[in-house]
Amino acid sequence: MCTIVVTVATQQSGGDIPVSGATVRWTDNGAKKMTGTDLTGTANVTLTSANSASITVSCLGFETTIKTGYCNQPLLIELPNATGAPLLPAPNPVAIVSWSDNYGKINFQCSWAPDAEVTQASISVSTMEGNGVLTPLPGSQASAKISGSSNWDETVTIPPSVLAAVQYLPYFTVINADGATTVNGSTLSIPLRPIISNFDAEWNSEYNGVALQWGLGAGSLPNAAKMDRYVGPNFPPSAAPQASFDIPINSPYFDTPPGISASLQLQYQLVLSNNVGSVSSNSNILASPSAPSAPTNVVASWATEYSEVEITWSGSEYATNYQLQLWYEGVTGSASSLPDTYSTGNTSYTVALSGIPFISYFYALVAQNRFGSSAPVFSSKLTMPAPAPVIPVQSPNGPPSGQHHPLIPTHPQDK
Repeated sequence: MCTIVVTVATQQSGGDIPVSGATVRWTDNGAKKMTGTDLTGTANVTLTSANSASITVSCLGFETTIKTGYCNQPLLIELPNATGAPLLPAPNPVAIVSWSDNYGKINFQCSWAPDAEVTQASISVSTMEGNGVLTPLPGSQASAKISGSSNWDETVTIPPSVLAAVQYLPYFTVINADGATTVNGSTLSIPLRPIISNFDAEWNSEYNGVALQWGLGAGSLPNAAKMDRYVGPNFPPSAAPQASFDIPINSPYFDTPPGISASLQLQYQLVLSNNVGSVSSNSNILASPSAPSAPTNVVASWATEYSEVEITWSGSEYATNYQLQLWYEGVTGSASSLPDTYSTGNTSYTVALSGIPFISYFYALVAQNRFGSSAPVFSSKLTMPAPAPVIPVQSPNGPPSGQHHPLIPTHPQDK
């Protein structure tokens, strides 16, 4: 085809009008692309009324006639192309599509070759079920007139009534002087209900709330989440929840149930929904709160030699406090507690110690929370050293040399 754009002067009475600004898009035997000044031709206009004309255009030996109702408008006139060569560069349309609004909409990002002179673009979606039959999706068609652009973004809404586990096939069409070109858009995943994985419930470290965590499977696009709390022994599916509440879609979530006691048992049910449907998952059953387990790795060491002790240990789950009590072991090996006690929320404690020579000291450690105390665990022992030797001093009023001073403790081995 030979394409010429002609502007016809108003009230022209007839005769030959130069084809100024004419545009030709074709090739001569596939070798030469002709545009603008390469064209030699005229347009013969015959005025048929005040605002219409009959125009005959000649182009390289081919001639066509077109009638127009508006003489002062550009006219697009096509003449046969003897070689059959293409009018325009291939438009090469491309459509990138994606789900949005939790499977409620499909986004199209469309583009094409800038010099393809596309004048119109359209999109559509069809569904394909297991039988392979394509069905146009109601309401999924959209079109736009294009002028001087090489891209178009559009969104179509998917009717909820047809949402199911079917394949959605998007199509993109562009139109120029050569005709229409249609391509498939990029592949869309099959819409699915949300997928919940690893739904877990755990008491927090102080037994004053429950930490809830879950994962989302591939392709999950939830738009709503609900949590149901069950109190034992009434658990799902047979029982009704104690409470239901909307929560954020993304993990984690922290729940503060009322009436936490040593007999309370809990289980949770998570419900996620999107435009396809809903899915639920049950958490593990939480054991009732209890006293903490005993601490481990309890070690007593000198912070300052023979005067200050540091006790360290590995903490206990659910402990909120630790109680220390000083004990001693006499030379006979018997152990007894002393009234010295200390309390801390940390996993170490430093305390002054003034002891008796040759006596071993150690600490009993108990983990505590509001539901009770653990069994005591004993630290390693620290033994006070022998006293520094006393050098006898002969004095008129002192004891003879070599005898013990009465204020110096007697060494056990001297007994």
